[in-house]
Amino acid sequence: MSASSNGNNRVSMVVTIGMPLALIAGLALSGRFEYPLSLRWGILILVGEIALLLTGFKWSEIVNAFRQAGGRRTATGASERSAYFWEAAARNALHLGVLGTLVGFVIQICSNTGGQAGFMFALGSALLSTVYGLVLAAILSTPAVRSLWAIGNAQAVETVGAIGASPVVCASGGRWGHALGHVLFLALILWILFSPAAAGPAMPLDWFVHWPAWLVVFGGALALGLMSGRTLKTGSLVLGFAFAGLIGSLLGVVQALQGFSQASIAAVSEGITFMISSCFAAFAGLLAIGLPLQDRSHNRRGMSLSRVIWYGFPIVTLLLIALAILMVMVPIKIENS
Repeated sequence: MSASSNGNNRVSMVVTIGMPLALIAGLALSGRFEYPLSLRWGILILVGEIALLLTGFKWSEIVNAFRQAGGRRTATGASERSAYFWEAAARNALHLGVLGTLVGFVIQICSNTGGQAGFMFALGSALLSTVYGLVLAAILSTPAVRSLWAIGNAQAVETVGAIGASPVVCASGGRWGHALGHVLFLALILWILFSPAAAGPAMPLDWFVHWPAWLVVFGGALALGLMSGRTLKTGSLVLGFAFAGLIGSLLGVVQALQGFSQASIAAVSEGITFMISSCFAAFAGLLAIGLPLQDRSHNRRGMSLSRVIWYGFPIVTLLLIALAILMVMVPIKIENS
């Protein structure tokens, strides 16, 4: 292995280890080290990450990706797949982090404890999930950049038997890995749906599963996917779930705003529920169906649009959560007729 390659490996290792250490040091020096620790969001992101990687990639591809990240050279095709693996892992971390924030918001809405101060504290804790997701996404992005760097420096490696190259493991072992990933993700979704809410009038399930919103999201995703004229195993369902989720969320916003104009608490609550449930349904569809199917496909056409959706939809969801918080905290004055 060349000296430049060894230097790149050392730089990547320093970045990968140094980033979380710098974060921990910063939190410790802030004097509030105890606040940014939440086991719930750590479990959600970790279990979700493992589940999504198993559903989207074969075991041999995962092994190749870790070998590539460890500095082992592979053929160019395997390197490209490894780079995509780490990019997908970073994307999954971001989506799971924002999903955790959405879950935390709903759990607090369903609780009647703490008053306004407790409400804001719980929202701050829920936002930690997004912070965790961003940190993990940044860490997982470094092997992707490193793999792309290796591809650029090793375009001459065309065969498995090239000097210094490790043999490429054939793409096998996918069936049981995919099944295990789906089981883990299903368990994670059930854990979210039946999360307890302290002293609340409603269960989180009532907010997450609002059937009109799910009908809009899944029906719209299927329609958009079929209208795109592409096989559903490519990125068409990613496009469908993201846009259908956005449409459903905006419908909920419209209903909530109309409820404010009519001084109707029930209409506002129904609109916010429609919005939150649309976001959750879109995340569920993306993480359980759309993204794994795209990851399994080796067709990389339209990836630019897919990447816009990967990072754009979580940002839009955070903005919608902020809007929902404002709606919840704005008092409604009911005029007596």
